[in-house]
Amino acid sequence: MIKNFIFSSLLFLTIKLFAQSPADLNPELLLKTRVQNLLGRMTLEEKASQINNTSPAIDRLNMPAYNWWNEALHGVARAGLATSFPQPIALAATFNNAAIYKMGVMISDEARAKYHQFIKN
Repeated sequence: MIKNFIFSSLLFLTIKLFAQSPADLNPELLLKTRVQNLLGRMTLEEKASQINNTSPAIDRLNMPAYNWWNEALHGVARAGLATSFPQPIALAATFNNAAIYKMGVMISDEARAKYHQFIKN
C-alpha cells in the first residue's frame, strides 16, 4: 500500500513537471485519467526506474533525470541548512493534531523557500 502511494505520488509529480501529451496537459481531465495515460505510455522498466530517488531520464517521453529525495516527514532534509523535527513516530506520540498541522505548514513553507533558493542559484 505504501509503495502504491509513493508510486502514485511520484507519477503525479512527474505529470506536473514533465507532462508531454495532450492528455497529460489537459487540466479538464481527472488526475486518474492523466496518470493512466502516462502509465500506458511507459514500459515496465521505465516505471520501475522511477521508484529510485535518483530517477533516470526517459528520453522518449522528454522526461529528464531528477532526484526527488526529500520526503519531508519531519523537515526538509538533505537540502542544506533546514529545520528538522522529531521522527514521525515521536510526533504521533504528541496526540496534538493542531501542532502536527502547524509543523506541516512550516515544512511546506520551508520547502517552497528552498525550491526558490535552488532555482535562483
